Amino acid sequence: MTSFPRSLVRRRSQRSRHWLSGSIALLAALGPCRVVSAEAEVFFDFAEWQSAMSSTTTIGFTGFPDGTLISNQYEAQGVVFESPHPFTLSGFDLFLEDGAGIVTNTFIQDIEVQWSQPQYGIATHFTGAIQFQLFDDNGMVYESDTFGVGTGLFVGFISTISFDRAVIFDPTGIGIVVIDDLHFGVPAPGALGLFALAGAIHGRRRRRH
Repeated sequence: MTSFPRSLVRRRSQRSRHWLSGSIALLAALGPCRVVSAEAEVFFDFAEWQSAMSSTTTIGFTGFPDGTLISNQYEAQGVVFESPHPFTLSGFDLFLEDGAGIVTNTFIQDIEVQWSQPQYGIATHFTGAIQFQLFDDNGMVYESDTFGVGTGLFVGFISTISFDRAVIFDPTGIGIVVIDDLHFGVPAPGALGLFALAGAIHGRRRRRH
């Protein structure tokens, strides 16, 4: 089994939530750890997110008995799910895409995904509330807002900085993450430049008001 590098920051309770949007913050207290903030384009329509990507991989979590712990079953696609592992579930009107997905429980609030190669895009169909933190080897590069609550929802991101680890969690206190499908990949040529330009223009407009 291939061993993937782990981030310098392991669990959410250990992760710093103090970061500067669109800048690089060097925190002396963390020594060599570098906290980088990326810009990210957020999508609420799967077709729009997919059209902005040049190549994507979709994991549907189908073909497993309910209760299967997901860890390295998708290693061939370059991704593993770190411990504590989510487990598969089907039915219950939670998984509208293909009838199956993964969930955590109230005692395990995070789903941690590790890639063997850098990614720029991540998206998911989900139920409930959800939030994302994206990491490279040096620390967190992006933290999303909280999205949800509802059934059959979608959210996707394209980051201006690559990442190889994602932590997906429910910050509302309910503690259950419900993922139908997980999508990831790299954006179409030129997309990152357009998103960065749009973010810079938006920032200038906000400073003028």
